Amino acid sequence: MRSPVKQALEETLALTLVLWTIEVLVNLKLWTSLFIARVLPTTGVDLLGLLLAQIQIALCLVLGVRLLAPVLARVLPGAGSARERRAMLGAAPAALVMLACARFEWGFQPGKTLQSLAVAGIVGILLWGFLRLLPWARREAPGTGPELFAWMSLPALVLGFVGGALARLTHGQLRFALITAVPALFSLGLVPLAWRARPRALRVGAHMIPSVAALLLGGHAVWVFRSYGETPAGEQMVPGGAERSIVLIVLDTLRADHLQRYGYSRNTMPFVEAWADGAMVFKRAVAAAGWTFPSHASMFTGQPVSLHGIHYSGSSAAAYYTRPVDGLSWLPREVAKEGLIPLAMSANPVAIPAGDYGFQRVLNLDRGAWWKQTLAGLIDDHVLPFMRSLNENLRWRMPYVSAADMVEIVQRATPDAPVFLFVNLLDAHHPYNPPASALRELGLDPPPLFGRYQFQYELPLSSRGDAAAVSQSIVDLYDGELRGMDKALARLLDWIDEALGEETIVIVTSDHGELLGEDGLIGHEYGLSQALIHVPLFVRDRRLGAGEIEAVVTTRAIYDYILGCARGEPAGIDRLVAEDEFGIVSERYVSGSMVELMGASYDRPWVALFEGDLKALGPSSYGAEVHNVAHDFVAAPLEASDAARSDTLADRVDAYWHTHWDRREASGDAQLSNQELDRLRALGYIQ
Repeated sequence: MRSPVKQALEETLALTLVLWTIEVLVNLKLWTSLFIARVLPTTGVDLLGLLLAQIQIALCLVLGVRLLAPVLARVLPGAGSARERRAMLGAAPAALVMLACARFEWGFQPGKTLQSLAVAGIVGILLWGFLRLLPWARREAPGTGPELFAWMSLPALVLGFVGGALARLTHGQLRFALITAVPALFSLGLVPLAWRARPRALRVGAHMIPSVAALLLGGHAVWVFRSYGETPAGEQMVPGGAERSIVLIVLDTLRADHLQRYGYSRNTMPFVEAWADGAMVFKRAVAAAGWTFPSHASMFTGQPVSLHGIHYSGSSAAAYYTRPVDGLSWLPREVAKEGLIPLAMSANPVAIPAGDYGFQRVLNLDRGAWWKQTLAGLIDDHVLPFMRSLNENLRWRMPYVSAADMVEIVQRATPDAPVFLFVNLLDAHHPYNPPASALRELGLDPPPLFGRYQFQYELPLSSRGDAAAVSQSIVDLYDGELRGMDKALARLLDWIDEALGEETIVIVTSDHGELLGEDGLIGHEYGLSQALIHVPLFVRDRRLGAGEIEAVVTTRAIYDYILGCARGEPAGIDRLVAEDEFGIVSERYVSGSMVELMGASYDRPWVALFEGDLKALGPSSYGAEVHNVAHDFVAAPLEASDAARSDTLADRVDAYWHTHWDRREASGDAQLSNQELDRLRALGYIQ
């Protein structure tokens, strides 16, 4: 007779393997890489983090079952604790799979902890009642080895695959439904072999097939990502004869005032600071928008947000405008005409317009599944949130590819030819999980559990009053991410000089900033404060030399500057500092998700317009403000002498809004797919 401790250990190990198999085969669907083109950025840390999370869940389930089984045995006639334990161990994974399937495949959004527990509990009770009636469950001897594993895994796998196939069929994705039906039928065929086959070796082999497949696919995913970016066999990029390469690096969510060159006390990015000594530094650059989609589109088109039409609006998370207006001139297409190979490599899946619009090759990395589409993440967020603190020091839950990995991808994917290379690095975007070494370099000595995840998604959208209290913790984490990203940038910028040549034109900027506790807010989901739209801008063009420019400029001007360089026009600062008919304008349309979460006061669009030392916010129909930004480009109260100018500037804001705002009807615009909405959820834009 085995001891209860040994039995519990065996059950925990078996259940861990079951959960791992479910995650890899059902939730992450790594097997689809064998059938359709899909790469899920995967590292060894991802697999280790996932495994540790599964051990935690399995241990909690086994302990819970062992506490509950004797109680049920007392109240159910003819029941035994071993019998109840076997039935519950078989029902638990299947219940979790059904909950995950409802969330990942059918779009069910579990709410509070009790709601999620109730859903899982109802499914588990129904399955438990069925399984305890089967002949195998009536044996008094506890199952071991293959029987125990098959008892727990195969029903869950069958339910998961069938649920996924039906969901895809319901969504009209016939091809994917048929592909998903293949492993469902295969798993169903394993059931009689794993439970009743003779000899025992055949049962062992049957039950091992799914777990071995999961282990091999995990290794396969890591291997594919290690070589991700290499030019596919048979595909060649033909150079077009341009003289020099142009590189645009967007450090997503980097606010200017967290760099020492812009007045910050900490030296968060020492390499970039030193590199900028040889570049033209623009001290007052203004992003065209307060978040990723519209800001990047303005850099790629040179147009304000209202005129390119890529923004969000509406009263629900699904009401997103993503279709650009007709007739736009896209930068990748234009530079390709001048002999440059346009390439895009982005850690932010929403940085590149959905149509790509001229990039010859796009590597748009999406890690959202690792954070959102696993049982481990679902359990952490909605059922056992205390586990999050145990997992937070591992980076497997991060929804984006790190800057270090992005640099390796860029180096593998860039050909030896003149290119227009766009790179987006996302490390400064929340959630923050900086390397411990980066924090120590900044003089911070975080404890093992530094609170990297506990408040990062709740505070920006629901707990404004608490945001200021924890703002220093957020600031420390944010600065740590900048220091870690700086190390990757050192490798990237050095590589550009070596591989593309020192004559390469390099532009380093950001698409928007971040609120880190100002006005009790964290994130970049609302408004156009200076913390959100004052971004760094460095241009290293050997023909320009080095220096500092105090004029207010817009990141929209990057379009004209790059296009002029590609056409071989004489170098000059004028294309960056000259204002067009729109002026230095930044915009933000209303976000439906913010209205739902934070109230009617967020139901408004924003326009910011700069003129000299003044910044006006409007339109006045929603409330107007005018600030003086003469000192360090920080908004301050107006001086008495500014009164007349402020009225004129406020009128310009209203005139711009009434003349240019995007009037297209929602019915005429493309809405995001479920996959694209999941990407935005993973990055915190919607809930």
